[in-house]
Amino acid sequence: MYGLICKICGIMFIQGLYSEEEDDLKLTWLRSYCVYSAFCIAIFLYSEWLFLWSTPVSPLVTLRQIQPYSKYVFAFCSALGPIRLLLNIYFSLSRSRQLLHFFKESLRYENRVFFNQSRNSKQTATHRVLRCVLPLIFIVNVFICTYVSCSDEKSDEYTNLVSSFFNAFMFLDNFLYYVYDTIHFLVLKPCAEVLIQYVRHQHCVLRDLLATSVNTTPSAKFEKIRQIIINLWDIRALKNTINQMWGHAVVMSIFLALFYLCTAIYTTFDKDFRTSERVPVIIYATALGVFIIDIAATSQRLAEEVRKSTIIRCI
Repeated sequence: MYGLICKICGIMFIQGLYSEEEDDLKLTWLRSYCVYSAFCIAIFLYSEWLFLWSTPVSPLVTLRQIQPYSKYVFAFCSALGPIRLLLNIYFSLSRSRQLLHFFKESLRYENRVFFNQSRNSKQTATHRVLRCVLPLIFIVNVFICTYVSCSDEKSDEYTNLVSSFFNAFMFLDNFLYYVYDTIHFLVLKPCAEVLIQYVRHQHCVLRDLLATSVNTTPSAKFEKIRQIIINLWDIRALKNTINQMWGHAVVMSIFLALFYLCTAIYTTFDKDFRTSERVPVIIYATALGVFIIDIAATSQRLAEEVRKSTIIRCI
């Protein structure tokens, strides 16, 4: 599902994501998808410009109505989000080749170890709750921010056609904004879950080996343990690939979440800000915090799975 969302929004240049053949995994730099991607990004940039200059909740309008200190906070808050978002788009485009390498290496690993996904895809109750809560938060963010952006428009200033066009653009802008803003979470989350399943699979192999060790010769047992160690090294290499791709983006997200949380608290008690300006900041800070908690919980689960291995000391 995450890959499909990224594909729809024009930031997934890898073809053949759901194929089991390595040759089907390719980059689509010179195909029509590049035109579609440029179209999506252009729509987003234009709708952001439209929001900046044509809405009553525009940051430019707000900056003329608040006190100096609040003005600096709001200006920094308004600028930091788009800058980070543009960096996310740059990361997703420039590191597509690394992501392709990750997918290919993962496919080779699965074919080599005869990976069985259904046997190793157990999920905790917390994880299942988060899988339901995160899409809900995403939808609420998009609709509320679209409503706030369009609620103050005067009906006598716009014809119905122009008003509908504006509302549609604001909805598309908010949808693209949150996808581009959380692109690293959309990529990291499924990749980390796959790595967890890989480690669990090696645990199953080790348990099966220990259960049948009576009927296994020492040399064969040693060879199988050595192969498990090699497999864990391969999993570690895949983890390092993902860290190199999105490590800086995650650190930046943590900083931004803390900043937006402080800003949300500040705007709640500052009378200079209207409700239409407070709500998006509070919602965005909450959503970003939940996404960070979710990816942190997934990383913790991966670390716990690694600690369970009785042969990890050999690595």
